[in-house]
Amino acid sequence: VVKGGIPEGMVLVKGGEFKMGTDDPSADDADKPSHTVTVADFYLDQYEVTNEQYQQFVKQTGRQAPKGWTGSDFRGGEGKFPVVNVTWTDATEYAKWAGKRLPTEAEWEYAARGGGQDRAYPWGNDWSDKLSNSKEDGRGGPMPVGSYPGGATKDQIFDMAGNVSEWVADDFIPYPGSKRAADPNNKVYRGGAYVAQKELLKTTLRWWDFPNGAYPYLGFRCAKDVDK
Repeated sequence: VVKGGIPEGMVLVKGGEFKMGTDDPSADDADKPSHTVTVADFYLDQYEVTNEQYQQFVKQTGRQAPKGWTGSDFRGGEGKFPVVNVTWTDATEYAKWAGKRLPTEAEWEYAARGGGQDRAYPWGNDWSDKLSNSKEDGRGGPMPVGSYPGGATKDQIFDMAGNVSEWVADDFIPYPGSKRAADPNNKVYRGGAYVAQKELLKTTLRWWDFPNGAYPYLGFRCAKDVDK
């Protein structure tokens, strides 16, 4: 179903130019220096992909279910929880099946920062433990998607800090001018998680792992091109 031209469950993010990364001296070399990137208009899922959404993919394609499921069934009562224990390859295949793709790393950060605004967190620059599911809260696990409406971006995209981290499309490549060494064959994931303290929920933070890595704190959301 397309609502006003926007695919159901997605938000139109208007593109633009922004400074990706950070120049904060205390930041990891992987996250700096800041550099100018241009992003075209794109659609982004309002929420992380849930267990019940992923279950449809498993049932229709016969793909192996994530660890912790029984057959093609997730744990009871967790339908609205973000799917986790999915590899980058799983996430990519789900996105294709859904007629979407993974967001690029630049798109992800641009959306998380409020359409390229210089926000430390999706909601602004000041930390609050009431706006995301992080280690500060001590919950020790994911929450249903959209549980922190106050922590949404200005485009009403939820859980881009905390809850679970999210795979993006790109290989990990150090930024232009970075002192960080290359770490080939790794894919990037973003967004902090319930295991991360507040400093690690900032919009500029980057993590990376092999595309076949699967973890209980790592899920994804999808993006889609805007038809020209």
